[in-house]
Amino acid sequence: EWEFTKEFFDGRRFGYFMQCKSDKVEVAEGDDVALGMGFWNSYDGSTSLQFRTFLVRLLCTNGMITKDYMNLMKFKHDKTSEDYEEQIIKAAKVVDNCGPDIETVVKKMRTMVETPCDLNELAVIRNSHLSDIPVTLWGKISSNFLNKESDKILDGEAKIWDFYNSCTNVLWHEEKPTMASFEHNQRITDTFLNAAS
Repeated sequence: EWEFTKEFFDGRRFGYFMQCKSDKVEVAEGDDVALGMGFWNSYDGSTSLQFRTFLVRLLCTNGMITKDYMNLMKFKHDKTSEDYEEQIIKAAKVVDNCGPDIETVVKKMRTMVETPCDLNELAVIRNSHLSDIPVTLWGKISSNFLNKESDKILDGEAKIWDFYNSCTNVLWHEEKPTMASFEHNQRITDTFLNAAS
């Protein structure tokens, strides 16, 4: 079962997102993720018609987009729509067969749940892993993390999972998202998942 979660339109590009209601996987106690799927298209040719799978954190409905671990399918899109039906069937099979991808990502997320994150670790993340993230975005994410997780930080109990969720929270729930919001989401997600290896 699927439900609509979000749509995006900037005048040129359109995105439509749904999440699975019937299945979920536990990352930590009381903290589950579900499969999401998104569709993209554009009116100016800047984005090809595409379909991707991703994960949604159910506690806060943050979308977690990854290029490295989940599927992205681009469709041939011209006036003839040749082989279009076959491509749609292929996309449906991607959803049916993404269980191993979900298991891989969730395993890495569980590593994040166990990995401490103090202010020294934040400095390492910023300088070594996310140095190309714009300063204003870094400020929003850091502020979100420090405000939401202040008790955990003071008690030395904050984890990388908490910081990562501040990242996706800021990017997924922006009042006026841009394409860069989704690109940064993907970049940050892949950085943390790859580090969890």
